[in-house]
Amino acid sequence: MNILFLCREYDRKVGYGGIGTYVDVVSKHLVKLGHKVFIICSIPRKVEEIVEENNLVVYYAKQVQIKGLARLFKIFGLDSVYSRLMCALTNYIAYKKLFKKYKIDIVETPEWYNEGLFFSIFRPIPLVCRLQTPLFIINKYKRMGFLEYKISNFLEKFVVKHCDVIISPTKSLIDNIKSEFKIKHFVEIPYPIEVEESFKSKNLLETETILFVGRIEERKNPIVIVKAASYVIKNFPKVKFIFVGKKETEYKKRIDEIIEKFSLQEYIVFYDPLEKEKLKKLYEDASIIVVPSLSESFGYTLIEALSYGKAVICSKIPVFEELVSKNSVLFADPYNEQEWANFIVRLLLDKNLREELAKNAKCEVQKKYSVDIVIKKQIDCYLKVVEKYNDKKIIKQISGFYFALPNKYKGYQIPFRWRKYLIEWSKNYVVWPHFYMVTARQILDCIDFDLSDK
Repeated sequence: MNILFLCREYDRKVGYGGIGTYVDVVSKHLVKLGHKVFIICSIPRKVEEIVEENNLVVYYAKQVQIKGLARLFKIFGLDSVYSRLMCALTNYIAYKKLFKKYKIDIVETPEWYNEGLFFSIFRPIPLVCRLQTPLFIINKYKRMGFLEYKISNFLEKFVVKHCDVIISPTKSLIDNIKSEFKIKHFVEIPYPIEVEESFKSKNLLETETILFVGRIEERKNPIVIVKAASYVIKNFPKVKFIFVGKKETEYKKRIDEIIEKFSLQEYIVFYDPLEKEKLKKLYEDASIIVVPSLSESFGYTLIEALSYGKAVICSKIPVFEELVSKNSVLFADPYNEQEWANFIVRLLLDKNLREELAKNAKCEVQKKYSVDIVIKKQIDCYLKVVEKYNDKKIIKQISGFYFALPNKYKGYQIPFRWRKYLIEWSKNYVVWPHFYMVTARQILDCIDFDLSDK
């Protein structure tokens, strides 16, 4: 198959979060299996380029800019909405350019940043939407302007509602968004994790290290670890707390105030997002990994830490309890710094418990989230979506099907000429729902093969 991913986070300049990590892992393994993978990464840049290596084509697209429109959006405080729209438009233009040279079978987009907006409008190709963390969840912890949020949330919903299939990494996320999106049908496929057998853990008792990886923001909740540090250092004066991730300015100020209040400067270190090899080195040296999130759609950091065979303490929230068992991690109240401190001290004192948790965790990750298992589910899903899309396309292209459109709508007469025009136009753009207001017998009479088992 030829598969296209839309992912602005694939460019490390954006931050390379969970979406970028997911696309990186999946694309490499799809290529190994013989599939051709395309990635469109559109952000504001001076020069665009296409990098092709074996069966992987990465299009670093230069984001479209419309100056007059940008100024208009800025007046109303809608800068982020403008950026979302330009990103989506650039993705669609880049796809059209790639389409001239390559055959593409299916597109996968995240709901985040509504990157697949124009694909969901024009429907030129089967569209898969993989849920990450919807905006309405993020907005609970990082408030946006009223109008900015309403428009951005509407755009995300539109993409989700107008795709061919919705993939969610967890059941918890499905339960969380059902009422907001008013959608009943989802496919549950977790994120794949690369388990490195060659990884060697180093627990140096002289310099115990507690590692946090993630954005320094309220939803990721690193502040509870900083507060817990004031208790831990009383028992372990040589301990180090390392935080790796992009910083949110206001939230970081709150953390700095706590560090100053408890004189924790020599115990706490902050790093900006690191390259994979440098981050891997920190994982090797870490004694314990902490994941204190208040909310997650999946928790890539948690599963990644477990795959490295490290002892992990994570928040007691539904999604984490769904992902891993209590035999592999310690669950702590995300609002109780004393409980976090107690668990950290307990693990630092008990090396055998650390090793037991790490061993159980690695086995559990290999069974549930290994790349081979997840990629197989994903390819099966893609094949079904493409097959279903092609069946609809066959039905849509049958001559005379404009009679399936209603003659009247809410009491208003629809002229025959208008109905015919809508069908002709829709052959290139939209699968009209009115097409299916016919009997199964009528459909089968028009097609030379049986769709009844599909």
